[in-house]
Amino acid sequence: MPPPAINRAVLDLYRASRETAPGRFQEHALTIVETLLPFDSAWWGMSSPLQVQRPYLHRCDARIFQDYVAHMAQDLLREALVARPGTTIDLDALVGRARHLRTPLYRAFGRKWAMERVLGTLQVEPVSGLYESIVLWRHDARRPFTEDERRTKEWLAPHLAQAHRIGRLLHVLGESPSAPRAWALVDEYGHVREVSPAFVPLLRKEWPRWLGERLPESLPSLAQLRAGRAWVGDSIALNASARGAYVLVVARHASPIHRLGAREREVALRYARGESHAAIAAALGLAPATVRNHVARCFRRLAVHSKIELARRLLAEFP
Repeated sequence: MPPPAINRAVLDLYRASRETAPGRFQEHALTIVETLLPFDSAWWGMSSPLQVQRPYLHRCDARIFQDYVAHMAQDLLREALVARPGTTIDLDALVGRARHLRTPLYRAFGRKWAMERVLGTLQVEPVSGLYESIVLWRHDARRPFTEDERRTKEWLAPHLAQAHRIGRLLHVLGESPSAPRAWALVDEYGHVREVSPAFVPLLRKEWPRWLGERLPESLPSLAQLRAGRAWVGDSIALNASARGAYVLVVARHASPIHRLGAREREVALRYARGESHAAIAAALGLAPATVRNHVARCFRRLAVHSKIELARRLLAEFP
C-alpha cells in the first residue's frame, strides 16, 4: 500500500489537472514529484518506435533533445522500458554502474549533460499507442536512486500520465457546455491522442481498415484542417480547430450542407442570419444578382422551401 505522502501527492496531481493551464502542468507535476523524490532534471515526452517527439525538458538545456536523437539507437534504458511498460527502471541496476560508464551513450551524451543517475518509466497511451516516458536525472554520481525511490516513482507514474490526460481534455472540451459527439484530439504529427467512442466507428465508414492511432494518410494536412477547411468524403465530413498545441477534429455524417462551396456557404449563412441580398453583396464584393443565385442554389441543394428552414439547417451545423 502506498505511504500517506504518496496518496497526498496523487491528490495534488489530480487537483493540478483541473486547476493548472495545460502548458504548465508538467512543470507543476514534477515539482510535486520532487517533494517525494529529489532529482536535478527531467525529460517528459512522447515517442513511437521510430520517432521521438520534442519533450518537456525540466531544468534542462534545450539542446539535449537533438543531442539525444542523434544517439537514441544506443539507449539501453529505452529498450528496457519499451519491453516492460509501467515498470520503473534504474539504469545502474539494469546494466551495472561500471558498464553504464562504458556505454557509447554515456560517453557521447550522458557525461556531457551530467546524467549520472537515471530513473525511467514508460507508459503506453491507450488511444494512440504512443510511449509516454518520464525520466529523472541526478547530476551527482554520489547520489544513487534507492529502491524505495524507484517504487515511489513506479506508484506515481500512471497517475502522472492520467492527470496529464485529464487536464488536456478539460482544456479542450471544457470550454463548451455541448461538446461534439464524435471528436478526436490530434497532435502535430497526426497521432490521435484522445478520442470519443463515436469517432472511431464513424471514420471507419470512410476508411474501413483505419486502426485509430493516426489520422488517415489521405486526409489533407493538419495545417489545412486547422485553418478551418472542412474535408468532405463519401460518408463523413471533418472540421477542425486549434486547441493550443493540439487540433480538435470533429466528424459528422456527410450531408448536402457539407457539399456547398465555400462561397455558397458563406452567402447562405449570412442570409440565414438575417442579412439582405444588398448587404451581403456589399460585404463580399459581389453583385446582388450573384448573391440571389447563390441563395437559390442553396435552397435547391438542401431541398428547403423557406428562409426559416434554411436557417434551421445551416445554423444547426454552423452555429
